Amino acid sequence: MVDQITAPETVYPLFQREIVVYHASDPLVRAIKDLWESDHSQVIVRTDKVLTLLSSAGITRWLGSQIDGACVDLSDATVGDALAYEEAGGIAFVARDAPVDEARELFLSFPSRRQQRLRAVVITEHGRP
Repeated sequence: MVDQITAPETVYPLFQREIVVYHASDPLVRAIKDLWESDHSQVIVRTDKVLTLLSSAGITRWLGSQIDGACVDLSDATVGDALAYEEAGGIAFVARDAPVDEARELFLSFPSRRQQRLRAVVITEHGRP
């Protein structure tokens, strides 16, 4: 019990995962395939110096806007095309040495601080994108 107070468990390495960071110019089919193979519901996209999320819902909204008859042409579609249909926000960052309770608190408090619910917490070296 004392150890939990004096040396709380940190998010890293407990929640360490290798992730792919996409760019707006990357092919959308690559992101869709990654979502399918990883069984995730969103991917991380770097636009300029900002990290944001592209979700399966954002991709679906983009697909709906592209329907022309029975087919949607994905050959030239980019991650950025679908990102334009994504809700902003939903991502937070913590430092790798942050206590697990800090990440938990982000999920619990996020709805009251923002309009959108928190969908992902990204662990970085210093807690910055």
